Amino acid sequence: MRVTKQATFVATFLLVAACVYGQDVHHNYDRSANFAAYKTYQWVDIPGGSVPDQLVHQAIKRAAEEQLALKGLTKVENNPDLYIGYQVAINLEKSVSLWGTSDGPWGGPWGGTRSMQGQTSTIPVGILLLDVYDVTRKQLRS
Repeated sequence: MRVTKQATFVATFLLVAACVYGQDVHHNYDRSANFAAYKTYQWVDIPGGSVPDQLVHQAIKRAAEEQLALKGLTKVENNPDLYIGYQVAINLEKSVSLWGTSDGPWGGPWGGTRSMQGQTSTIPVGILLLDVYDVTRKQLRS
């Protein structure tokens, strides 16, 4: 019985650890750029870029503006140091969740009844690309 509880605990721990690791964040930028030299930015639309619905669009811009302000950058309408735009790509992936039940401590091949149930769902998985372009040098910085 003690081994069963330990095995259940380990399995539960591994499942929770796998769920927590749900987000995978990568970044790529010009490591030679002196980002401290930039003071202002202006939002631009990327030609052919994919933009989600209006609410998601506002949430993305708001989150980016908060982070840019923390870095000391100010949003302007003319003559910025940086142009900033974004693109979004969303794919739909299938997820399967399974769970089982049994009557008594020895379900399955050792006696008792055992049932398995499952559920499938579609999960949107997205990529957000934030482009930062140096206006003076005419170079992409991230």
